[in-house]
Amino acid sequence: VVVGCDRQEQTIEPPSGLNTWALLKSCSSKLGLGPLQCMQIAKSLYHGGFITYPCTTATSYPSSVDLAELVQQH
Repeated sequence: VVVGCDRQEQTIEPPSGLNTWALLKSCSSKLGLGPLQCMQIAKSLYHGGFITYPCTTATSYPSSVDLAELVQQH
């Protein structure tokens, strides 16, 4: 028999997306998976349509990109 109920609303924001390095770090520290296994799982999830794959791991840019201008814009 339920004798009472308190209602409380809460908003939880979705987590930020992971770049490849953050994904590998999380797989290793939280799940105990190696990089190869982690990337195989991520690839499977991507091909299944469960996750997206933003290419955010680029560490270099073509010489034609004006980095100072991009920084200024932001």
